[in-house]
Amino acid sequence: MSIDILQGWTDAAEALRRGLPWLPALAEVAPTPHQVLDQRNKARLLRYRRATAPRWRTPVLLVPSFINRAYILDLTRGFSLVQHLLDRGLDVFMIDWGVPGDEDRLIAFDDMIEPMLARAVRVTCRAAAIDRVAIVGYCMGGTLAICHAALHPERIALLVNMLGPVDFEQAGMLGDWTDPRRFDPDLLADAYGNMPPLLMQYGFQMLRPLAALSKLVKSLGGELDPDAARFFDALDRWSWDNIPFPGDAYRRYVRELYQRNALFRGTLQIRGRLVDPRRIRCPVLTLCADQDHINPPAAARALGSLLDPATAYDEICIKGGHVSAVVGPRGQKELWPALSSWLERTLAI
Repeated sequence: MSIDILQGWTDAAEALRRGLPWLPALAEVAPTPHQVLDQRNKARLLRYRRATAPRWRTPVLLVPSFINRAYILDLTRGFSLVQHLLDRGLDVFMIDWGVPGDEDRLIAFDDMIEPMLARAVRVTCRAAAIDRVAIVGYCMGGTLAICHAALHPERIALLVNMLGPVDFEQAGMLGDWTDPRRFDPDLLADAYGNMPPLLMQYGFQMLRPLAALSKLVKSLGGELDPDAARFFDALDRWSWDNIPFPGDAYRRYVRELYQRNALFRGTLQIRGRLVDPRRIRCPVLTLCADQDHINPPAAARALGSLLDPATAYDEICIKGGHVSAVVGPRGQKELWPALSSWLERTLAI
Protein backbone atom coordinates (compact mmCIF):
# COMPACT_ATOMS: atom_id res chain seq x y z
CA MET A 1 0.00 0.00 0.00
CA SER A 2 1.48 3.38 -0.98
CA ILE A 3 2.10 6.25 1.41
CA ASP A 4 -0.22 8.44 -0.70
CA ILE A 5 -3.15 6.05 -0.16
CA LEU A 6 -2.48 5.88 3.59
CA GLN A 7 -2.28 9.66 3.73
CA GLY A 8 -5.54 9.96 1.81
CA TRP A 9 -7.35 7.66 4.21
CA THR A 10 -5.91 9.50 7.19
CA ASP A 11 -6.94 12.90 5.83
CA ALA A 12 -10.45 11.67 5.03
CA ALA A 13 -10.90 10.15 8.49
CA GLU A 14 -9.67 13.32 10.12
CA ALA A 15 -12.00 15.50 8.05
CA LEU A 16 -14.95 13.27 9.00
CA ARG A 17 -13.98 13.35 12.66
CA ARG A 18 -13.73 17.13 12.66
CA GLY A 19 -17.15 17.40 11.09
CA LEU A 20 -18.98 15.46 13.78
CA PRO A 21 -21.04 17.91 15.87
CA TRP A 22 -20.52 16.17 19.22
CA LEU A 23 -16.76 16.68 19.18
CA PRO A 24 -15.23 19.68 20.97
CA ALA A 25 -13.55 22.58 19.23
CA LEU A 26 -9.86 22.18 18.59
CA ALA A 27 -7.93 22.34 21.83
CA GLU A 28 -5.03 24.74 22.11
CA VAL A 29 -1.76 22.81 22.18
CA ALA A 30 1.58 24.02 23.56
CA PRO A 31 -0.15 26.77 25.58
CA THR A 32 2.67 27.72 27.97
CA PRO A 33 4.33 31.05 27.06
CA HIS A 34 7.95 30.74 26.03
CA GLN A 35 10.76 32.42 24.18
CA VAL A 36 13.07 30.92 21.58
CA LEU A 37 16.61 31.18 22.91
CA ASP A 38 18.39 29.49 20.04
CA GLN A 39 17.73 27.80 16.71
CA ARG A 40 19.93 25.48 14.65
CA ASN A 41 18.34 24.39 11.39
CA LYS A 42 14.82 23.21 12.41
CA ALA A 43 15.64 22.58 16.09
CA ARG A 44 14.83 25.28 18.64
CA LEU A 45 15.63 25.75 22.30
CA LEU A 46 12.65 27.08 24.27
CA ARG A 47 12.69 28.77 27.67
CA TYR A 48 9.36 28.93 29.46
CA ARG A 49 8.34 32.21 31.01
CA ARG A 50 7.86 32.56 34.72
CA ALA A 51 6.03 35.26 36.67
CA THR A 52 8.49 34.92 39.56
CA ALA A 53 12.11 33.92 39.99
CA PRO A 54 12.68 30.14 40.14
CA ARG A 55 13.23 28.50 43.53
CA TRP A 56 16.12 26.47 42.13
CA ARG A 57 19.13 27.84 40.25
CA THR A 58 19.76 24.61 38.34
CA PRO A 59 17.65 24.68 35.17
CA VAL A 60 15.70 21.68 33.87
CA LEU A 61 16.23 20.84 30.20
CA LEU A 62 13.51 18.61 28.71
CA VAL A 63 14.60 16.43 25.76
CA PRO A 64 11.62 14.84 23.97
CA SER A 65 11.69 12.17 21.31
CA PHE A 66 12.87 13.38 17.90
CA ILE A 67 10.18 11.50 15.93
CA ASN A 68 7.23 13.09 17.75
CA ARG A 69 6.26 16.69 18.28
CA ALA A 70 7.72 18.16 21.46
CA TYR A 71 4.43 19.60 22.68
CA ILE A 72 3.45 16.26 24.22
CA LEU A 73 5.21 17.65 27.31
CA ASP A 74 3.16 20.87 27.06
CA LEU A 75 0.02 19.32 25.64
CA THR A 76 -2.85 21.62 26.55
CA ARG A 77 -4.08 23.76 29.43
CA GLY A 78 -4.26 21.65 32.60
CA PHE A 79 -2.35 18.78 31.01
CA SER A 80 1.17 20.17 30.78
CA LEU A 81 4.22 18.68 32.46
CA VAL A 82 6.03 21.92 31.60
CA GLN A 83 3.50 23.99 33.55
CA HIS A 84 3.65 21.58 36.49
CA LEU A 85 7.42 21.97 36.74
CA LEU A 86 7.10 25.75 36.48
CA ASP A 87 4.51 25.72 39.28
CA ARG A 88 6.96 23.79 41.44
CA GLY A 89 9.49 26.60 41.10
CA LEU A 90 11.78 25.11 38.44
CA ASP A 91 13.41 26.98 35.55
CA VAL A 92 12.25 24.98 32.50
CA PHE A 93 13.81 24.73 29.04
CA MET A 94 12.94 22.32 26.22
CA ILE A 95 14.35 21.25 22.87
CA ASP A 96 11.82 21.32 20.03
CA TRP A 97 13.44 19.24 17.28
CA GLY A 98 11.20 20.77 14.60
CA VAL A 99 10.06 19.02 11.43
CA PRO A 100 12.86 17.67 9.20
CA GLY A 101 12.47 18.20 5.47
CA ASP A 102 13.82 16.22 2.55
CA GLU A 103 16.97 18.32 2.76
CA ASP A 104 17.63 16.92 6.26
CA ARG A 105 17.93 13.27 5.23
CA LEU A 106 21.71 13.34 5.83
CA ILE A 107 21.40 14.38 9.48
CA ALA A 108 23.19 11.65 11.41
CA PHE A 109 22.31 10.12 14.76
CA ASP A 110 25.59 11.52 16.13
CA ASP A 111 24.51 15.02 15.04
CA MET A 112 21.56 14.92 17.42
CA ILE A 113 23.94 14.52 20.36
CA GLU A 114 26.96 16.39 19.02
CA PRO A 115 26.39 19.23 18.24
CA MET A 116 22.60 19.61 18.64
CA LEU A 117 21.97 18.42 22.21
CA ALA A 118 25.40 19.62 23.34
CA ARG A 119 24.62 23.10 21.99
CA ALA A 120 21.25 23.16 23.79
CA VAL A 121 22.95 22.30 27.08
CA ARG A 122 25.54 25.06 26.61
CA VAL A 123 22.92 27.69 25.74
CA THR A 124 20.76 26.61 28.70
CA CYS A 125 23.72 26.97 31.05
CA ARG A 126 24.55 30.39 29.64
CA ALA A 127 20.95 31.60 29.95
CA ALA A 128 20.70 30.39 33.55
CA ALA A 129 24.22 31.65 34.42
CA ILE A 130 25.22 28.26 35.79
CA ASP A 131 27.62 25.48 34.82
CA ARG A 132 25.33 22.41 34.88
CA VAL A 133 21.77 21.42 34.01
CA ALA A 134 19.25 18.82 35.15
CA ILE A 135 18.42 16.94 31.97
CA VAL A 136 15.15 15.00 31.58
CA GLY A 137 14.88 12.86 28.45
CA TYR A 138 11.60 11.30 27.34
CA CYS A 139 11.45 8.22 25.09
CA MET A 140 14.23 8.48 22.49
CA GLY A 141 15.19 11.73 24.17
CA GLY A 142 16.12 9.67 27.23
CA THR A 143 18.61 7.68 25.16
CA LEU A 144 20.12 10.91 23.80
CA ALA A 145 20.33 12.40 27.30
CA ILE A 146 22.16 9.33 28.63
CA CYS A 147 24.66 9.51 25.77
CA HIS A 148 25.32 13.19 26.36
CA ALA A 149 25.67 12.73 30.12
CA ALA A 150 28.21 9.95 29.55
CA LEU A 151 30.22 12.08 27.13
CA HIS A 152 30.01 15.30 29.16
CA PRO A 153 29.43 14.40 32.82
CA GLU A 154 30.78 17.78 33.92
CA ARG A 155 27.74 19.52 32.38
CA ILE A 156 25.00 17.44 34.03
CA ALA A 157 23.76 18.05 37.58
CA LEU A 158 20.95 15.47 37.43
CA LEU A 159 19.87 12.92 34.84
CA VAL A 160 16.34 11.56 34.41
CA ASN A 161 15.61 8.80 31.92
CA MET A 162 11.84 9.04 31.44
CA LEU A 163 10.67 5.92 29.59
CA GLY A 164 13.75 5.86 27.37
CA PRO A 165 15.24 2.60 26.03
CA VAL A 166 18.70 1.44 27.14
CA ASP A 167 18.77 -2.35 26.69
CA PHE A 168 17.28 -2.83 23.25
CA GLU A 169 17.25 -6.61 23.60
CA GLN A 170 14.36 -5.96 26.01
CA ALA A 171 12.52 -3.79 23.46
CA GLY A 172 9.62 -6.21 23.03
CA MET A 173 7.81 -6.37 19.72
CA LEU A 174 9.73 -3.43 18.22
CA GLY A 175 12.90 -5.43 18.84
CA ASP A 176 11.39 -8.44 17.09
CA TRP A 177 10.32 -6.38 14.09
CA THR A 178 13.79 -4.86 13.63
CA ASP A 179 15.63 -8.19 13.90
CA PRO A 180 18.49 -7.98 11.33
CA ARG A 181 17.53 -11.38 9.91
CA ARG A 182 14.37 -9.89 8.46
CA PHE A 183 14.70 -6.11 8.56
CA ASP A 184 17.10 -3.85 6.64
CA PRO A 185 16.83 -0.13 7.54
CA ASP A 186 19.00 0.81 4.56
CA LEU A 187 16.30 -0.36 2.15
CA LEU A 188 13.77 2.06 3.63
CA ALA A 189 16.22 4.95 3.91
CA ASP A 190 17.39 4.40 0.33
CA ALA A 191 13.80 4.34 -0.90
CA TYR A 192 12.37 7.28 1.05
CA GLY A 193 15.30 9.44 2.19
CA ASN A 194 13.65 10.28 5.49
CA MET A 195 11.52 7.63 7.19
CA PRO A 196 7.92 8.73 6.46
CA PRO A 197 5.95 9.57 9.61
CA LEU A 198 2.89 7.59 8.47
CA LEU A 199 4.89 4.38 8.18
CA MET A 200 6.13 4.87 11.74
CA GLN A 201 2.67 5.82 12.98
CA TYR A 202 1.03 2.72 11.56
CA GLY A 203 3.87 0.62 12.93
CA PHE A 204 3.22 1.93 16.43
CA GLN A 205 -0.51 1.36 15.96
CA MET A 206 0.14 -2.27 15.06
CA LEU A 207 1.70 -2.76 18.49
CA ARG A 208 -1.80 -2.18 19.91
CA PRO A 209 -4.15 -2.57 16.95
CA LEU A 210 -7.36 -2.03 18.93
CA ALA A 211 -6.19 1.10 20.78
CA ALA A 212 -7.64 3.53 18.22
CA LEU A 213 -10.99 1.74 18.25
CA SER A 214 -11.02 1.75 22.04
CA LYS A 215 -10.36 5.49 22.07
CA LEU A 216 -13.23 6.12 19.66
CA VAL A 217 -15.62 3.95 21.69
CA LYS A 218 -14.75 5.88 24.84
CA SER A 219 -15.43 9.17 23.10
CA LEU A 220 -18.82 7.89 21.90
CA GLY A 221 -19.75 6.37 25.23
CA GLY A 222 -21.19 9.48 26.77
CA GLU A 223 -20.88 13.22 27.20
CA LEU A 224 -17.30 14.15 28.05
CA ASP A 225 -16.69 16.91 30.56
CA PRO A 226 -14.94 19.93 28.98
CA ASP A 227 -11.52 19.16 30.43
CA ALA A 228 -11.62 15.52 29.35
CA ALA A 229 -12.86 16.48 25.87
CA ARG A 230 -10.09 19.03 25.47
CA PHE A 231 -7.47 16.53 26.60
CA PHE A 232 -8.85 13.84 24.27
CA ASP A 233 -8.76 16.21 21.32
CA ALA A 234 -5.21 17.49 22.03
CA LEU A 235 -3.81 14.00 22.52
CA ASP A 236 -5.49 12.74 19.36
CA ARG A 237 -4.00 15.60 17.37
CA TRP A 238 -0.52 14.93 18.79
CA SER A 239 -0.74 11.20 18.09
CA TRP A 240 -1.20 11.92 14.35
CA ASP A 241 1.29 14.80 14.27
CA ASN A 242 4.37 12.63 13.74
CA ILE A 243 7.43 13.94 11.94
CA PRO A 244 9.94 12.32 9.57
CA PHE A 245 12.95 10.45 10.95
CA PRO A 246 16.08 11.77 9.17
CA GLY A 247 17.30 8.99 6.92
CA ASP A 248 20.92 8.69 8.03
CA ALA A 249 19.94 8.95 11.70
CA TYR A 250 17.33 6.22 11.16
CA ARG A 251 19.88 3.85 9.62
CA ARG A 252 22.30 4.14 12.53
CA TYR A 253 19.64 4.22 15.25
CA VAL A 254 18.21 0.90 14.08
CA ARG A 255 21.58 -0.71 13.30
CA GLU A 256 23.52 0.34 16.39
CA LEU A 257 20.81 0.37 19.05
CA TYR A 258 18.10 -2.11 18.06
CA GLN A 259 20.16 -4.60 16.08
CA ARG A 260 23.54 -4.41 17.84
CA ASN A 261 22.37 -3.14 21.26
CA ALA A 262 25.52 -1.02 21.27
CA LEU A 263 24.59 1.29 24.16
CA PHE A 264 23.93 -1.57 26.58
CA ARG A 265 26.89 -3.63 25.34
CA GLY A 266 29.30 -0.71 25.71
CA THR A 267 30.28 -0.39 22.05
CA LEU A 268 28.36 2.75 21.01
CA GLN A 269 30.56 5.59 19.78
CA ILE A 270 29.52 9.17 19.07
CA ARG A 271 31.94 10.99 16.79
CA GLY A 272 34.64 8.50 17.68
CA ARG A 273 34.14 8.72 21.46
CA LEU A 274 32.91 5.71 23.41
CA VAL A 275 29.65 6.25 25.31
CA ASP A 276 30.44 4.88 28.79
CA PRO A 277 27.64 5.41 31.36
CA ARG A 278 30.12 4.61 34.14
CA ARG A 279 31.45 8.14 33.61
CA ILE A 280 28.14 9.62 34.80
CA ARG A 281 28.64 10.99 38.32
CA CYS A 282 25.42 12.91 38.96
CA PRO A 283 22.31 11.44 40.65
CA VAL A 284 20.22 9.45 38.15
CA LEU A 285 16.52 8.57 38.08
CA THR A 286 14.82 6.05 35.79
CA LEU A 287 11.07 6.44 35.31
CA CYS A 288 9.29 3.55 33.60
CA ALA A 289 5.68 2.51 32.98
CA ASP A 290 4.39 -0.96 33.81
CA GLN A 291 2.31 -1.28 30.60
CA ASP A 292 4.75 0.40 28.23
CA HIS A 293 4.60 -1.53 24.93
CA ILE A 294 7.07 0.77 23.15
CA ASN A 295 9.77 0.77 25.82
CA PRO A 296 9.11 -2.06 28.30
CA PRO A 297 10.26 -1.42 31.89
CA ALA A 298 13.22 -3.81 31.62
CA ALA A 299 14.61 -1.82 28.68
CA ALA A 300 14.65 1.39 30.74
CA ARG A 301 15.71 -0.13 34.06
CA ALA A 302 18.86 -1.52 32.45
CA LEU A 303 20.48 1.88 32.92
CA GLY A 304 21.10 1.12 36.59
CA SER A 305 23.31 -1.86 35.74
CA LEU A 306 25.55 0.30 33.52
CA LEU A 307 26.35 2.99 36.10
CA ASP A 308 29.28 3.10 38.47
CA PRO A 309 28.16 1.56 41.81
CA ALA A 310 29.04 4.85 43.53
CA THR A 311 26.49 6.78 41.44
CA ALA A 312 23.27 7.64 43.29
CA TYR A 313 20.51 5.84 41.40
CA ASP A 314 16.73 5.61 41.84
CA GLU A 315 13.92 3.90 39.95
CA ILE A 316 10.21 4.65 39.96
CA CYS A 317 7.72 2.56 37.99
CA ILE A 318 4.41 4.24 37.19
CA LYS A 319 1.16 2.56 36.17
CA GLY A 320 0.22 3.12 32.55
CA GLY A 321 1.56 3.03 29.02
CA HIS A 322 4.25 4.89 27.11
CA VAL A 323 2.10 8.00 26.69
CA SER A 324 -0.66 7.63 29.29
CA ALA A 325 1.86 7.50 32.14
CA VAL A 326 3.29 10.86 31.08
CA VAL A 327 0.24 12.93 30.10
CA GLY A 328 -3.35 13.11 31.22
CA PRO A 329 -4.88 12.20 34.58
CA ARG A 330 -2.42 9.40 35.32
CA GLY A 331 0.55 11.64 34.62
CA GLN A 332 -0.91 14.37 36.82
CA LYS A 333 -1.46 12.04 39.76
CA GLU A 334 1.64 9.86 39.60
CA LEU A 335 4.50 10.67 37.25
CA TRP A 336 4.54 14.47 37.54
CA PRO A 337 4.67 14.53 41.37
CA ALA A 338 7.21 11.70 41.40
CA LEU A 339 9.47 13.55 38.96
CA SER A 340 9.22 17.00 40.52
CA SER A 341 9.61 15.65 44.07
CA TRP A 342 12.76 13.75 43.06
CA LEU A 343 14.17 16.83 41.33
CA GLU A 344 13.48 19.06 44.34
CA ARG A 345 14.77 16.54 46.85
CA THR A 346 17.95 15.88 44.88
CA LEU A 347 18.62 19.55 44.11
CA ALA A 348 18.33 20.32 47.82
CA ILE A 349 21.17 17.94 48.74
